[in-house]
Amino acid sequence: MSDYICGTCKYYNGDLCYCEARGEFDLYEKDTCDGWTDDNEGGLTDEEKAEIVGDREAHRIMVEGREIE
Repeated sequence: MSDYICGTCKYYNGDLCYCEARGEFDLYEKDTCDGWTDDNEGGLTDEEKAEIVGDREAHRIMVEGREIE
């Protein structure tokens, strides 16, 4: 799955840390596309998806300079 990191994606703009396909900033070269699935691998569990959402929300709050409650 290492071929699907943002740094090797044609939609990734490294200067802006931006994904043109998803329209999201704050993505870095080592990030992976959570919209990509491999037919040979199992998908993410609901728990893993919830953890990713929580991590992104915590990062957004941190970038805004607010306290995580």
